[in-house]
Amino acid sequence: MPSQLFLAATPLQLKEILCQRCHLLRDYNLAIDVTVETMQFQAIVDEIKKKSPALLLFMVDLVDLPHSFYHGFAG
Repeated sequence: MPSQLFLAATPLQLKEILCQRCHLLRDYNLAIDVTVETMQFQAIVDEIKKKSPALLLFMVDLVDLPHSFYHGFAG
């Protein structure tokens, strides 16, 4: 989802915005496959960790539970 949609939204609109995957799941009952390579994911996490303070939330995708767990967060 383009960041411009979030930057231009009002606080009320931010509460109602859905990502494309959630929109398709809710409105069309269609779960799209999202794949991120481990090295690419680690690079994204490392970049976030450089920005202090940072909060990383661990979210689990109930539609794709086996692939939702990343063991690299322990460090």
